[in-house]
Amino acid sequence: MRNHADLCVSYVQEALKTWSARQLRLAFMMQTWSAKMDLTEGTRTGMESIEETFNVSTQNFAPVLDRKLIERIHSQNFFRTVKAKLSDFEATLAPSDGHHHLEDPEKGLLAE
Repeated sequence: MRNHADLCVSYVQEALKTWSARQLRLAFMMQTWSAKMDLTEGTRTGMESIEETFNVSTQNFAPVLDRKLIERIHSQNFFRTVKAKLSDFEATLAPSDGHHHLEDPEKGLLAE
C-alpha cells in the first residue's frame, strides 16, 4: 500500500505532464492550506494569466532596473531574481544587536 507522500509525489509528477513547474508552484501558493488541489484546465489558465502578469510587470520596471537584473528577468527566472534581490538587500543592511539605541529626541517622544 502506498503512503501519503508517495501519492503526493505521484500527483505532482502527473500534473507536471501538462503544467509547467512555475504554474504548479503558483497554484500551490494561491490556494488555502486546507483546500484540496484543483488542477483543472480552468485553474491552469488562471495560473498562466498570473504568470503573464509577472512577466509584464517585470517588463514595466525594466527602465529603472540594472542591466544584469533585466537579463535575469528576461530569462524567465522571476522567482530566483526576487530571491537574489532580497539577498542583495539584506547583505547591505547594518548588523543589528537587537536594541533600539534611541537618541534623546526619540526618548523625549516616548516620555510624552
